[in-house]
Amino acid sequence: MSPIKYFTHVRLQEDLRSLRYYMVQYAERYGIKPAARVFNTTPKTVKKWLRRKEELSSEWMIDQREMSRPRRPRISESARRQAIELKGKHKSWGAMRIKKEYNLKISDKAIRKIWKDEGLM
Repeated sequence: MSPIKYFTHVRLQEDLRSLRYYMVQYAERYGIKPAARVFNTTPKTVKKWLRRKEELSSEWMIDQREMSRPRRPRISESARRQAIELKGKHKSWGAMRIKKEYNLKISDKAIRKIWKDEGLM
């Protein structure tokens, strides 16, 4: 049915939901191993999607990464304010120098991101 390997489809992100749907339908009709052979994947992958269909019913085709919770900011508000305040004091200094001079716990990349978000760069 599918001459391209399942993982190649996933990597190329070619209509994954329909691919998963057909793979699960095929597995329910003919079995796990035949479905794995036809879709060029492992029986473990086929079992995973069969299990998710049973457990999640309506949202089973959505990848777990798509369903994950939004990320919380990792930089504390106090560190954020401090980076903004220090840039105001030392306009000509870069992030690396401010981090070094004030022994900040956050990375210079994080400092630059804060400045960019605030429009200071």
